[in-house]
Amino acid sequence: MQFIDQSIAADYYYWDFGDGFFDINKQPIHRYENPGNYRVKLYSKNQNGCESITEKDITIAENQTFFLPNAFSPNQDGVNDFWGLTSFNFNPISFKIEVYNRWGEIIYSSSNSDFLWNGYDKDNNIISNGVYTYIMEYQELENRFVQKGILVLVK
Repeated sequence: MQFIDQSIAADYYYWDFGDGFFDINKQPIHRYENPGNYRVKLYSKNQNGCESITEKDITIAENQTFFLPNAFSPNQDGVNDFWGLTSFNFNPISFKIEVYNRWGEIIYSSSNSDFLWNGYDKDNNIISNGVYTYIMEYQELENRFVQKGILVLVK
């Protein structure tokens, strides 16, 4: 994680990362070994002796991963019949995914990150083979993410 000093005219820097590690560089990079809440402190001083202490509480989340396939085959053969996320430690505050046909119409949507789409539209009609687009939006802590992609449906 990159830390940015915003002191004015400081000459001396002492960063306390809250995990037992310290640094004296102006804009250090620090890697937290464990998830958790940490209080980061920056002690800075200029050549005239003016001192400043700045504190900020941060949260380091567990490593998370997710995989969203780009194809599925909802033909009820028991293999690859559903399209959804495979994830580890993925618990967004908010989530939305929408699948669009070539005319830009929403044919599937979900606000649950554990969604499994079976290849039917919102009116319970089977979707034909083809290429579809999706937009997935989610929020974690204070960060909002948007992922766009292509999905191939093959029976």
